[in-house]
Amino acid sequence: ARNQFTGMRVVRLLDDGGPAASQRAVQAAAPISKVMLAEADRLASTSRLRSSLPSPPAPGDTSGSTLLTDDDRRANEAYEQAVSAGNAEAAVRLAERYEVGVGAPRDPERAFLLYQKAAQAGLPAGMGGRAGAYLNGTGTPTDRAKALAWARKGTELEDGRSMNMLGLLYGLGVPGQLAADAAQALKWTQRAA
Repeated sequence: ARNQFTGMRVVRLLDDGGPAASQRAVQAAAPISKVMLAEADRLASTSRLRSSLPSPPAPGDTSGSTLLTDDDRRANEAYEQAVSAGNAEAAVRLAERYEVGVGAPRDPERAFLLYQKAAQAGLPAGMGGRAGAYLNGTGTPTDRAKALAWARKGTELEDGRSMNMLGLLYGLGVPGQLAADAAQALKWTQRAA
């Protein structure tokens, strides 16, 4: 009942018009997106009780999904609704599922766009996902310089995946920007753990 009331309130706020109407509507929709995220998490955890998540694919692997249960499909639908309502956490969770093919066939491009959305919203996990996508060429062309930029942004916000990506980049080096440094690579990958 609360969700329906909040949804009607959002529509009313949008209908009222005015310069601040869309901002008020986004604020009113926030509780809805949190409820959607909680439902998606519930469905995803129910599915994981019956099977384990597949391992992330090798870079360039675009084979189909390995996990397509009804709960996974419904979880993805709920995550999509939460993303549509502006929930950046749902964008990261859905990106991770598209990255490995849970609840839908693997879709690296969609995963990248979702990581991008979360990163632009300031979510550190989105920054780490975006860094990984650029580093591995998952859903976007490989670009170590962009991977480095996003890894540094996420690392500043204490994101573990960003720290891991920074460690990998120190191991590889980034021409003109970052010399390969085994000690720094070890430091950042250990810090990520």
